[in-house]
Amino acid sequence: MSGKAGNGHSHRASILLVDDDSTMRSLRAVMLSAHGYDVGSASNSAEAQSAWEVTRPDLVLVAFSRYSKGTLEFLEAIKRVSPQQRVAFLNGESLHLAPLFYNGELIRKAEGPGDFLERVGALLAVL
Repeated sequence: MSGKAGNGHSHRASILLVDDDSTMRSLRAVMLSAHGYDVGSASNSAEAQSAWEVTRPDLVLVAFSRYSKGTLEFLEAIKRVSPQQRVAFLNGESLHLAPLFYNGELIRKAEGPGDFLERVGALLAVL
């Protein structure tokens, strides 16, 4: 179900970007969209749950400045329904330099926008 736009696949990889910081959410969404991803966004766990149920994205990218009980409940709910769902976490306030975590493992901190996009592409290639 995944494939980045421009690589010959008819499917553009989809990302649900969940970020409670409206400025960062918008900037990240624009950057990801400009690089060929279909990006949906949500500002909280309730919006994220609704969006996920409709879109079933290839990757859920969570970038909350503080995690809440609702965030954990959202993540547990989607993993119950779809155990293979790819979920990654951005930790920090930088647009693209925030450390990225996947399956509990720290993926090295990006050194620039291209590095961030490369890491997102690599996550979409998993599985």
